[in-house]
Amino acid sequence: MPDERVTLGKLMIDMHTGKAFLGKNAEWVWIDLLGFVWIFLGFTGLWLWWRTQTKKRDSALKRAQQAASVARITQ
Repeated sequence: MPDERVTLGKLMIDMHTGKAFLGKNAEWVWIDLLGFVWIFLGFTGLWLWWRTQTKKRDSALKRAQQAASVARITQ
């Protein structure tokens, strides 16, 4: 068995492709798993953003309704 040096560049490539974790024959598993993770993070990010926007809208509507009711009381 030859003494093969592993450079940092080769290690990084093997980690990114999944070869370091699962071997050359199962790289596709790692790539698919990372693809699903990206999709999951994208959807959850959009969901969190949408939820924040609706909360901002609802609180602004509530403030406007309270201001309108105070204005009616003072008249």
